[in-house]
Amino acid sequence: GFGVEAWIAPQEYSWNWTAIVNQGADWKSGFYFGINHVGHIGLPVAVGGRWVTAVSAERVPLLRWSHVAGSFDPRSGVSVYVAGREVARSAAQGALTASGDDVWLGANQRLMGVANTEREASRQALARTRMVFDGLMDEVRLYGRPLAESEVRARWAATAPKNPQPLAYRVLPSGAKGAARFGAYYERLKYAPQ
Repeated sequence: GFGVEAWIAPQEYSWNWTAIVNQGADWKSGFYFGINHVGHIGLPVAVGGRWVTAVSAERVPLLRWSHVAGSFDPRSGVSVYVAGREVARSAAQGALTASGDDVWLGANQRLMGVANTEREASRQALARTRMVFDGLMDEVRLYGRPLAESEVRARWAATAPKNPQPLAYRVLPSGAKGAARFGAYYERLKYAPQ
């Protein structure tokens, strides 16, 4: 078994699943702990040649710190935790189908398409994209054993951030405020630093 935890503050949700921590080969081995395009946290794990997945029903908020964790116990299955409590569980028994790939933080190892794409032209144009976490990550930890809910709750309580909302929405640049005569003007537009 194993466990994984992190504090995350998403600036925005990506176009598909984006890894917080992942180690896997073409969805055949390893695990993938991440956030999807609408803010749900999930932990798919390769167990006995098949994927067992637990996904939260609730979203983690944008711009704010959220403590997220996942655990795999070969006797009971996969669990996902948000803010110190279990929010998803999938039963499974068996050993993890291990992967020899590198462990990646904040980015997918494999390219993937955009979720919920309606048109074939869009699917083809955006079919091979590396989803990258946009936001802040801190206190990322991997454990060589499953995590109990009481342990996750204790870690969440012990490491709560002093500033719960470190990010703000990005503002599109605009010109000078107020009315001006009709015409075109040169203006320096200030984008977000990122």
